[in-house]
Amino acid sequence: LVDELDYLAGQAGVDEGVNTDHTYKALAACPDGSNTFLEVSSASFGGSNATACTTGVTPLTNGAGPEAPCQTENSGDAPGTVPSSALAWPGSTTPVTIDAQCSWVTTESGQDLSGLAFDPANANVLYAVKNKSHVYRLLNSGGTWVKDQTNGWGAGKDIRFPGGTGAPDSEGLTVGPDGMLYITTERDNSNSNVPLDSILRFDPTSAATTLTATDQWVLTSDLGFGPTDAADSNLGFEGVTYVPDSFLVGHGFRTDAGTLYDPADYPGKALPGLFFAAVEKTGHLIAYALNSDHSFTRVADSSSGMLGVMDAQFDPDLGEIWAHCDNTCGNATGLLKIGTDGHFTVDHYYARPANLPNYNLEGFAVAPVSTAVGGQRQVLWTDDGNRFGHSLWAGTIPVVLPTPVAALSTTTATPGQAITVTVNDLAPGTEYEADLHSSPVLLGKGVASSSGVLTLTVTIPLGTATGAHIITISPTADPSTIVATAALTVRSILAFTGSDPRSALLAGGTLLLLGAVLLVARNRRRLFLPGVRR
Repeated sequence: LVDELDYLAGQAGVDEGVNTDHTYKALAACPDGSNTFLEVSSASFGGSNATACTTGVTPLTNGAGPEAPCQTENSGDAPGTVPSSALAWPGSTTPVTIDAQCSWVTTESGQDLSGLAFDPANANVLYAVKNKSHVYRLLNSGGTWVKDQTNGWGAGKDIRFPGGTGAPDSEGLTVGPDGMLYITTERDNSNSNVPLDSILRFDPTSAATTLTATDQWVLTSDLGFGPTDAADSNLGFEGVTYVPDSFLVGHGFRTDAGTLYDPADYPGKALPGLFFAAVEKTGHLIAYALNSDHSFTRVADSSSGMLGVMDAQFDPDLGEIWAHCDNTCGNATGLLKIGTDGHFTVDHYYARPANLPNYNLEGFAVAPVSTAVGGQRQVLWTDDGNRFGHSLWAGTIPVVLPTPVAALSTTTATPGQAITVTVNDLAPGTEYEADLHSSPVLLGKGVASSSGVLTLTVTIPLGTATGAHIITISPTADPSTIVATAALTVRSILAFTGSDPRSALLAGGTLLLLGAVLLVARNRRRLFLPGVRR
């Protein structure tokens, strides 16, 4: 016997009680050939462990105990309700955890992160909030994020309501133009059955290790939640993002009343912009003007079209708002833009990256374009359940987002002709339909491949009118949501061959006349041939 290793349930693969999400598939010697074994997400039996070891973590399961030496939550295996028109994630398909195991343990909570927000004044600063009254200031270190060790930030900072009381159930945050942190709460964890949907203002430049809110805007009454409604105490504000007035005015933003948004109509505003708060219960983003006297005015209500929104981020590089839903929606994310009607509407949905686990990912942030490397921006997710002791995930997304484009095998066809429609960047495994417009006619249906490509051969119906048409591609489950279009010109068969119908008719008449002449000539030959009996 040279060596031996005892392993417990789930550590060498999938077990009926632990490691049930298939994340870790084997134990591997890491580094390759060493005497230290880690749980890895890919098996490398019979080969080098070098690649497998890149995902290695200290063995987490023990058959009966927790997944990690800190508090975790199993959010289950339900796929969630992904928007039917969600496109394939356009960036990296395999995000990875970039935090050390159990990095976010505090005296008030043994797990998780929730909301994320980049500092608009410094792209190398990222704030992360726990829903147990704690906030971190993180610094970019070669693409990973480490806790700021200066100004009292080393272990993050506790946060309190104005007056230094209570335990804010902090869920989301944004950085205002004044450099202050604006953090949403759903309740006071000291009285967790009572909704307390509010926005708190904190000064991150304070050296204190406990930050007390300088201001509070209580918005519970605007959501229609009862003052003692325990069911709604965990369904309120999950995220928030700040959008400056200059952008809103420049893009023709309109209020719910239909009027153009004019900052002069809100003279009591504390800041030159609006706060868009994400409501978990409704999946809506509600724009508020927060006033200096701590009152507020609701300006607009926009639907994400998803069952919930857990984080929101205004992306000034795109001029749109990211709205992220957790595993309730399969961790899908929507992009909302100001439409021609002046209201924020959904531009695109994106399914989560193919290899990103469907955990309870509540926080979401996209790095500014100024930080892009090789045309790719970093994307971050936080796991509120801290599965296997990790809460911070990192992936990428291209600076220029691809959109589905429908390509036709020919752009000119005749009734009855078969053509092939190809569309890229769709949601893998989703069924789509092709329709011919202007009067919609279903041409066919097909399922996008695992790489998000739809290839569909359809036939132009007989009787289709000549002229310009449009072929649209939409999810079969939601035909009204068109994700791609292609122009098609339909011509008659004769026109398609290049013939003039009048010439064809004239030629046909000439042939008939020639046939009659030949018939007469033939009969005459029969009449006068010698030896022919009549």
